Amino acid sequence: MASFRDIYFFVNGQRLGPENIIGAQPNLAFFEQLEQHLKGECDVTFSVGKQQIVNKVILNGSELRVENNFIPVDVESYIETEKKRVRQEQERARFTDKLLDVFFVPAEMLLTCGKTFPSFNPAKLVKDPQGPIFFVSHRWLSREHPDPEGEHLMLLRQHAKYHQEAFYWIDYSCLPQEPRGPREEEFFKQTLPKIASIQSKSSTIVIGEDDYHRRMWCYLEHFTGVLFSQIHFEGLSGVDYLGTASTDDSMLDKVQFLDEPVWDALEVTKLSDIPGIQYNYRWLSNLAKFQLYDRFSELRRAVPGHEIYSGSHYFQSAFGLQYKATVEALRALFIEFGGDPYYFYKENSLLWLARRFSWSIFPDDYKIEDFRFSQYLFFSADMVGWIALLLGIIKMVNQRNSRIVNLRELYCHIVLMSLFR
Repeated sequence: MASFRDIYFFVNGQRLGPENIIGAQPNLAFFEQLEQHLKGECDVTFSVGKQQIVNKVILNGSELRVENNFIPVDVESYIETEKKRVRQEQERARFTDKLLDVFFVPAEMLLTCGKTFPSFNPAKLVKDPQGPIFFVSHRWLSREHPDPEGEHLMLLRQHAKYHQEAFYWIDYSCLPQEPRGPREEEFFKQTLPKIASIQSKSSTIVIGEDDYHRRMWCYLEHFTGVLFSQIHFEGLSGVDYLGTASTDDSMLDKVQFLDEPVWDALEVTKLSDIPGIQYNYRWLSNLAKFQLYDRFSELRRAVPGHEIYSGSHYFQSAFGLQYKATVEALRALFIEFGGDPYYFYKENSLLWLARRFSWSIFPDDYKIEDFRFSQYLFFSADMVGWIALLLGIIKMVNQRNSRIVNLRELYCHIVLMSLFR
């Protein structure tokens, strides 16, 4: 059996190997198992961005070569531009994970406070609580008081009975209301932009009665709750819908496809709040794009020998993707093979899909010649050459032996990587 130092890889005459690698050495068991099959040569053609790449793959046992006409993409200047843009959006959104002086209502207070929500009183609230945290998103039922008849309070009391160790963030109770003195006004202004940060550390409760979905703040809070239920943040368990509200699959679709709302169709009491809401919406959308890149990275790390070519990946590359087209293509397959769209962003979801996909007849519908990889994800000669090498091995070996199951699953991984457009 060949060892690592017995196998040589060349892309356009340049050897890839130990001297090019920083960190963990690659696991080459995949090549060792196929050593007896690694003989022959073939052409592999696919596209990267607008470039059509013609690759000649030559297998000579322990010496594997790729020659192609790929011109590396200058992705670094693009990445620097995107990093600058995101930093500016973060500053404008005033999005922060530094949650200083954020107060919560303990469940016991909700159960004993009387007929309406308790007023803001730091002495009776809890800062930095240890226990489950729920962010309450609801529409104010009057301009003067969010819940004058205690309708929403009754729903929260039913919830608190089953979560007596929990703490709740309710805007009326956890922020000073008008009229505010100078110190209270300063506290209000420093806390309001942290709403998305508070939700990122909480589960969200939606009381979706009346015209909840037409209110701009409610829309942002609902979007944020569903977004953070999709991605992994410590302590988050999902979105709870109380009262007549029920799970809103349309919001799940809006979050996954990042459909920006028609802002003019939403209502807001203070027009001055609109820029901050919009900046927060766009900043939160960036997080979903990073999650899509994480799914790509899981596929990439599952590719044999990925350590050899993966040193120059930038997660900001996600901004170069045609986000909606990518999600539509991937999610359609995910649902086709029985995946719950709610779990589309969960860790290893596309690895699960690749296994299901490989058991079916459908991989044959995806021809190598039709592959178009994103230039933002495959921008170096090493990366493109390595994918060409793997596709060449699949093409040659499967012609002689279609029973090698791991090659079929590897092919499905590469198909999914090509759907990141």
